Amino acid sequence: NKWFMQQMREPKHKDVWHYALERGLKPETLDQFRIGFAPADRDALPAYLKSKGFTDKEMVDSSLARQSKKGSGVYAFFRDRLMFPVTDGRGRIVAFGGRILPDHMRVPETGDYTPAKYMNSSDTLLFHKGRMVFNESLARGAAGQGQPIIITEGYMDAIALSQAGFNGAVAPLGTAL
Repeated sequence: NKWFMQQMREPKHKDVWHYALERGLKPETLDQFRIGFAPADRDALPAYLKSKGFTDKEMVDSSLARQSKKGSGVYAFFRDRLMFPVTDGRGRIVAFGGRILPDHMRVPETGDYTPAKYMNSSDTLLFHKGRMVFNESLARGAAGQGQPIIITEGYMDAIALSQAGFNGAVAPLGTAL
């Protein structure tokens, strides 16, 4: 996640930073929710993780990479996306959700492929999409202080409500509801 956050703050990706601000997110909110950016380069994250000692199998098992069908090696699962870390009830990152950037900010698709607006990590040993919600740890603390739980449609809705002081906002992860 730190790598995703660093990528969004790189001068070459300043358009992504400005896009997040244009969507109404404050810099402190981007930091609080640890929002980052996955660049289009399919090899960038795997190369970084390999430099830190991670194996291809670990990258695939964690749902950060996919096994290449065109040869050996792996490629980054999330590309050209704003990255939202998904935490468990204790605030530990267990998965990611990625929102596609607008058409004018990414490499055009070829053929008739239309990328999904949002992509989530696949289920893993730590992440079970159908049993978790986005922003669970912050909402759990807010509920403990008597604040209401607000169920929203997506990540950006939950983040916007939290930014406005409604810390009990959560969002389903695809099939969570």
